[in-house]
Amino acid sequence: MKNRLLILIILFLFAFFYKGNLSLNRVWAIEDPVHYWGLIVQGYSLIDIVYEGDSQYMYHLMSKHYKFDAICYLAIDTSLPGVTNETTKENVRWAITEWLRNKSGTDDVIFIFFATHGIGHNCLPVFDADGDEGNETRETTIGIDVNGDGNVTDDWVGIDEALLTRKLGGATYENYTDDEFALDLGVLDCSELIFATTACYSGGFIDDISNSNKTRIIMTAANETDPAARAGYDNQMSPWASNFMDALHGEVVYWDPITDQLIHKGLEVDADSDHDGHVSLFEAWNYSWYNNPARLNGQDIPWLDDNGNGLPTYINETDHLDGTDGSLANNTWFPRRHYNLTVKTRTTSGSEISDVKVWIDGSLEYSPIIAHDMTAENHNVTVESTIYLNGYEYQFSFWEDDSTNNSRMLHIHENKTITAYYHIQAQGCPFVSTWNGTEFVIDNNLLANSAKSGGTEVEDYYKLEQSLVSIGEWNDQSIYSLLLSEFQQEHSYFDQAQLIVVDHESGVSVAVSPFGEVLTYQNPYVPLSAVDDQGQDQIELIRDIDDSYCEGYNGSYLLLNFGIVEAENAELVMRADRPPSKRSIHIQVLDATENWMDVVAIIPRTYWATEIIDLSSYLPSTGGFKVRLYFTDNHKVDYVGLDTTPQAQIDVEDAQLLLAYHSDEGNVTTKLLFDDDVYAELTPGQQMILLFSNTKQNEKQRIFIIYVKGYYITITG
Repeated sequence: MKNRLLILIILFLFAFFYKGNLSLNRVWAIEDPVHYWGLIVQGYSLIDIVYEGDSQYMYHLMSKHYKFDAICYLAIDTSLPGVTNETTKENVRWAITEWLRNKSGTDDVIFIFFATHGIGHNCLPVFDADGDEGNETRETTIGIDVNGDGNVTDDWVGIDEALLTRKLGGATYENYTDDEFALDLGVLDCSELIFATTACYSGGFIDDISNSNKTRIIMTAANETDPAARAGYDNQMSPWASNFMDALHGEVVYWDPITDQLIHKGLEVDADSDHDGHVSLFEAWNYSWYNNPARLNGQDIPWLDDNGNGLPTYINETDHLDGTDGSLANNTWFPRRHYNLTVKTRTTSGSEISDVKVWIDGSLEYSPIIAHDMTAENHNVTVESTIYLNGYEYQFSFWEDDSTNNSRMLHIHENKTITAYYHIQAQGCPFVSTWNGTEFVIDNNLLANSAKSGGTEVEDYYKLEQSLVSIGEWNDQSIYSLLLSEFQQEHSYFDQAQLIVVDHESGVSVAVSPFGEVLTYQNPYVPLSAVDDQGQDQIELIRDIDDSYCEGYNGSYLLLNFGIVEAENAELVMRADRPPSKRSIHIQVLDATENWMDVVAIIPRTYWATEIIDLSSYLPSTGGFKVRLYFTDNHKVDYVGLDTTPQAQIDVEDAQLLLAYHSDEGNVTTKLLFDDDVYAELTPGQQMILLFSNTKQNEKQRIFIIYVKGYYITITG
């Protein structure tokens, strides 16, 4: 049985302190007449992990951010997310000539991304036997016998470039030449083909695959005669490709080769230079051009061709460039995926708030926002910093990810739920919240009298106004939970905490006095008159518990005339609350010399609360009974009545404190059991769950009173 109770407590604590959200929202699917097909190839390297980051980043973009109908992903490590098969030359050629050919149609777009090493020019050059490269260089220029005739001469030769794939079995590499690539692409019939690669010497592919009869965009990290930068950059990827992908992604990312994880840095990238809502391929190209450190220091010389004229190219040992490219790429972008964004607003104690202003990319909405359609990119979400709830001010506190700015940048690539939390902006005092069966809801503040105690302990008895529902049962016991929270700039010290359980018959109401007396009342009657200091009768405002109330101010009063009271018992029942202040309402009666004297001074709580004061000993022997409420601040009084019924039979029991669990310090139960000046402390933002057990409720009605002993001090500076 003890194990069962322990499991119950652990599950309850886990459910409360874990702020994650499980969402099963659907992804929006928007029909598009154009289909998008992708091929990602992580090519050969002496070190297998090279180009893992590049290919994984591109897979993340194509699968999470952009709407590709299908992706074929070839890699060295087939256990990586999304990988279809191993990178071999045979698999690459199959992917193009079979998979892409069978998938794509004449109106479709194909995107091929090759993250690999490349060879050409002066690095393991492949002799252009068929002569399609023309006269590119002389063997003496590069010092290599390219044509294999045994001599390095001034003969002009052409050189085929090649992408490196893994040879079957993985022992070495296999060349996939530009001629072979051009031949394979020739079987595809699509409206647009985009090719991007990180390979060295990859600019040499342009004059082979550029085709004026087919719409092609070719982007290479290098020109025809130079390698592309790879090592020495902190993102662990090709600097050209990573900047190109950051532009499409909208955020800077780097690859951790130890954990095989893409790490989002949280640095926003806005490459949409024409502000049309799309990042075109040319805008991504330009972003990489101006932000690639390897190009800026002269290592990378990227080339682009999208007009089908085969330029740039390298002929007669000279680069032949072209300044007319970019138009097609500037009008080409990938369609973004759509996801659902849900925005919730809650108090820090867990109560849901509605109708809070939320701006999504500047457009005003109101919480809760459920399944808002969002494109997969960066979005700005802002909630209002100050709200008013039930007449009280609340301030934005934090988001579910613990960030504390009410405006945040969201990188959307999946269905997402975010929650903004608000704390009450009342001056002083810790707050108690009750478990209502689903969540904790704020009930009221505690230790209000500590405002004037000068750091000495005070006692506080408070009848909970919100319902308190058992979290479970153990043997013949019910388990109840309360939450103590510190929202403001106060440091609270709790010496003791108790839960008093009162069972009573129906028709009987129960309240607790400031002195801890548990008193009953059944039929309070309103005064004959309730005249304020201006001579106005406020009786209609205090007659019932409703939304109408009498409001006093510093120095004002309300004179209550109850007429002749013939009973022996007289208990004043009052409901009051206050603005953010620490001033009191003085309950006064006339003394023998007809002067007003204080019976008790009550500091009303933040929310409406029932106060009861036993005035039996102050009843006059003759004449009518008058009570004055003297205000020292702007306080509200909703109801005042005098109950003269005798004390009813009630069952009062102290619940057993099972656990006090602090949000930062863990188990602090022993600090709250005894009056020993050993304190459980709360500073701003901290919370403490209290679990109590008590005999199961019978057929009687049940109310709860919390008792705390302690104090708080205001944090200054």
